Amino acid sequence: MNFKNKDILFIITFLSSFFYLAKVTSFSPIYIMLPLFLLYMSVKISRNFMFSSSCVILLYFMLYLTGSIYISSNYSALINLYLGCISFIVFYSYLHDKKYSASLLFDDVKIALGIVLFFITIDTIWRLTNPGAPTEAIEMALQNQSGLGFYLYKYNTFMFADSNSIGIALQCIFFLLLFFSRKGYRSNKLMFYTFVLILLTFSRAAILATVIMYVIINFKLYKNIIFQVLLGLLITIITIIFLLFYHVDINLKDGSALSKFYILDVFYNYLLNSNALQLLFGCGGGETKNVLGIYGHISFVTSIVDIGLFGTIIYAIFFIVSVLKTKGESLIIILPIAISSLSYVLYLGVAFMFIPLAIIEYIKIKENQNEE
Repeated sequence: MNFKNKDILFIITFLSSFFYLAKVTSFSPIYIMLPLFLLYMSVKISRNFMFSSSCVILLYFMLYLTGSIYISSNYSALINLYLGCISFIVFYSYLHDKKYSASLLFDDVKIALGIVLFFITIDTIWRLTNPGAPTEAIEMALQNQSGLGFYLYKYNTFMFADSNSIGIALQCIFFLLLFFSRKGYRSNKLMFYTFVLILLTFSRAAILATVIMYVIINFKLYKNIIFQVLLGLLITIITIIFLLFYHVDINLKDGSALSKFYILDVFYNYLLNSNALQLLFGCGGGETKNVLGIYGHISFVTSIVDIGLFGTIIYAIFFIVSVLKTKGESLIIILPIAISSLSYVLYLGVAFMFIPLAIIEYIKIKENQNEE
């Protein structure tokens, strides 16, 4: 691997956004490394920060989130969301300041993601060769239930609580590489290897979302972005309904499937019984489990309970603006995560979700300026 003429700061900062070690230490390296590298990256910006409308919305969003600090007992969700927002702003400004070309950016991104994939490969090998569960009771229950033994191969990751989170990280890698591929910068072997790792997570949400989005994106007969969004939503809804009802029908002991119905039922009761302040402003970042008695798992449930309707609307506006500014191309990251988050959500967002969006927005704005 040749690092000559490479932007080491960019590579290390992007790399550090994936550096979780939740099963090894209670304080993952990302919480030290990423803020320090983002600060240094900010110092290296020679001109003023370039704030796009997306950056401005994120600044308002972070200002709104400060209110959650006083009512939250779990700060992990807020810290990760803050880091994600800051990462978007800093990366976008840094790329604009350095006037990165798409080809040079692709080279640096590929190096960073290659190192991340090596790290995830080690994690995958360990997880698959050391099957287990959080407790002996859960392990025995899974071993005794037909068709659920694959869960034993999801827990022993040293990066996160289970392999669902790794599935989301790999989705961000896969679709960022696919975005570059559509621009003519291909890395088919790396993409294929990433997809294999997604399969090995045994995360049904990540696998399903990846396959659905890949089919939609490569559906050459239709290039209209509105059609792609509607088609994606239609396929997603039909597939989820089929899988849920079919799977629940043949295996009533699948806690993952049944829990989604339970979460929606509890959430419905929450909406009926909450006061206006809770509905509008939320109960605080990371408070879904304390409020509902179960982890949210579904993105809109977690968002509304944690940051309220106002926060959810501001957050949604950021994604809408990103889609508009990139002429729909940021959907290549947003939609797969949105589909996966109907079954599993990693906090309310993490840095390795926001950085690809910053990269895509920078490239699209640069393309638009060149066309003018």
